[in-house]
Amino acid sequence: MLSIVLLIALLLALYFIPHWRRLRPPANLMWYQRAANKAEQLTGVARHNLGPKAYAEKVQNSFEPQTAALFKALTDAFIVQQYGGHPVSTHTDNLFKKRCKQFIKHGRATPHN
Repeated sequence: MLSIVLLIALLLALYFIPHWRRLRPPANLMWYQRAANKAEQLTGVARHNLGPKAYAEKVQNSFEPQTAALFKALTDAFIVQQYGGHPVSTHTDNLFKKRCKQFIKHGRATPHN
């Protein structure tokens, strides 16, 4: 009787163990999502299901020119990192994080009239 209970407990544990360990998304994806959330906050334009390039083009006119250029650059870097198919160097990854942090900290939307 006890062996049956232990067997069932073991099977349940094996079933639920993979769910206990949550997989973290890649760092570049987390940084891009933070930057996109900041862009959404600054412009009021929701991203919904738009891809990175389409969203960058949609919000481009809502930013000051310097901020728009920075968001476009970090979006292009994200696309290369995420979909390029080749490993990214540490320098490129650090530059991407730096651009994201700079955008999050200093991003400005165009004042509305």
